[in-house]
Amino acid sequence: MKVAAALRLKNDYALQLTALKQRIMSNLVVEEGSEPFESPKKLIILYHQVSQNYQDLVTRINLHNSSTKVEYPSYHDNFKSGHLMGDLFSNELSPDFTYTEKYIVQALVERESLKEEIRTFKAILDGSKVTRYSTRDILKVPVVDVQQLQKKIDTMAKFLRVLDSRIQEHNWLQDLKEI
Repeated sequence: MKVAAALRLKNDYALQLTALKQRIMSNLVVEEGSEPFESPKKLIILYHQVSQNYQDLVTRINLHNSSTKVEYPSYHDNFKSGHLMGDLFSNELSPDFTYTEKYIVQALVERESLKEEIRTFKAILDGSKVTRYSTRDILKVPVVDVQQLQKKIDTMAKFLRVLDSRIQEHNWLQDLKEI
């Protein structure tokens, strides 16, 4: 099974667990003399089976991600070496970029970190907008270089797109390892 298929199955298991929990909760109490629509005992057994499948699959995915490497241009590595130029809105990277081979789990952490940094810098950008409703209002000016901050956001977004593409490519091409 490919990693991408395993990730879809993991999501399916999570949705099944949520639905089963709801079905169990809906059948716990009935009017005296009535029977529940579904047997909570059977649903609990099914929930346990799906939960075990979910646990086994997540374990396999995590072991795979911590033992398999992917090559990608790390934003932080390239930031340190100053290789952040080029067209910010394409996924084409400069030949000067440093490519790093890291474990998938490291790439996933970097992807989440980049997403959070982008959200933070966008909030800073939004917070630095000049608001003046009339000429009588006191003029408030940003204390950060808005253009430079926007360029940083665009650069980080480019690296995020490339990193995400590399992770997705890996997930569609690699087989999930057996335990």
